[in-house]
Amino acid sequence: MNQAEFFQDFAALPPEAQKIVADLITLLSKQNERTKPIRKMKSTRLVDEKFIGIWQDRDEMNDSTAYVRDLRKHGWI
Repeated sequence: MNQAEFFQDFAALPPEAQKIVADLITLLSKQNERTKPIRKMKSTRLVDEKFIGIWQDRDEMNDSTAYVRDLRKHGWI
């Protein structure tokens, strides 16, 4: 069936059937979008990320466990 035949057959359907066909096309289009391959991300080493070490010069971060414990103690009361 070519496009012209499809559109001719579609136009000949009653409105309720046209809606079913349109809904099916929408469903299949959405399903096709989900099955497209995922583009691979460039892998980088964690130690090369810019955010690693951003707090290394902060005095309150010398003992990170104590710092987080203090945050929780005062922030979650």
